[in-house]
Amino acid sequence: QFDRENFIPAFLEDSLVFAITPGELYTNYEKLFLPFDLATWILLILTFLIAFLVIFITNYSPKTVQHVIFGDTIKTPSFNVFAIFFGIGQIKLPNASFPRVLLMIYILFCLIIRTAYQGVLFEFMTGDMRKPPIETIDQLYEENFVVFSRSHYRHVLDTISGWKK
Repeated sequence: QFDRENFIPAFLEDSLVFAITPGELYTNYEKLFLPFDLATWILLILTFLIAFLVIFITNYSPKTVQHVIFGDTIKTPSFNVFAIFFGIGQIKLPNASFPRVLLMIYILFCLIIRTAYQGVLFEFMTGDMRKPPIETIDQLYEENFVVFSRSHYRHVLDTISGWKK
C-alpha cells in the first residue's frame, strides 16, 4: 500500500556548465575614453569651460584688465588653452608676473593630466584588456547568447524567465 505521508520524491541533481568565450576586446573608441572615469572627464570639460568663460569675459573687459590677466604679448588666449593642454610650446610668454603664475599653474595641471592619461592609455594598448566575462545566467540572457544543449536540459533552460527559445 502507498503511504503519502512517508513518501519522499526522488530527484536528480546535475550541474549546468556553460562554455563562454573570454570577454570581448574593447573597441578603439572605448580605449580612447576608458583611461579616465566619467567624473574625471566631467571635471576636465568643466576646467575648459571655466577657462573659456574667463577668456570670454576678459575679452569684453577694458584693456588694462586684459593686460593684467593675459599679459601684453598674448593675442590668442583661447588657442593657447588648447595648445598648452596638448603640449605645444609657447612662442610668446606673458611679461607680467600674474599671467606667468596663471600660465605655470595651468601648464602643471595639463602636464599631470596628460601624463596620467598617457600612462593608462599605454597600459590599455600594450595589454590584453577585455570587458568583464559573463558570470550569471541572467547576463547570458541580457547579452542574447545562443545556448546549445541536450534535449533533456531543455526544461531547465525553459524555467528561466524570459529565455528565448
